[in-house]
Amino acid sequence: MRIAVIVSLLIATLAIIFAVMNRLYVDIYFGFFSVKGAPLPVVLISTLLLGVLIGYLAWLPGRISMRRKLRSSERSRSESTVDLVSDQDEATRARPKDFEEAQ
Repeated sequence: MRIAVIVSLLIATLAIIFAVMNRLYVDIYFGFFSVKGAPLPVVLISTLLLGVLIGYLAWLPGRISMRRKLRSSERSRSESTVDLVSDQDEATRARPKDFEEAQ
């Protein structure tokens, strides 16, 4: 986990250094939308943040699915533990009778 944070911070730092070193103005065209004379650092940082947001949104459904599976397995585990305890109680109660009958 710490390595991922360090790598992420390194990439973000490199992106910011690159953005600061390139002080140009660019025109952006996207379909019917256009911006003329946008500062390149703003465009680069915005693109980086948009990529992070898209990555997070792509990761989120898998995380939610895994949490649901984990909760389900925890529930079934607790139910099986309760069943095991009740089976042991029944076995303990049944032993004295069976032992007395055998003698």
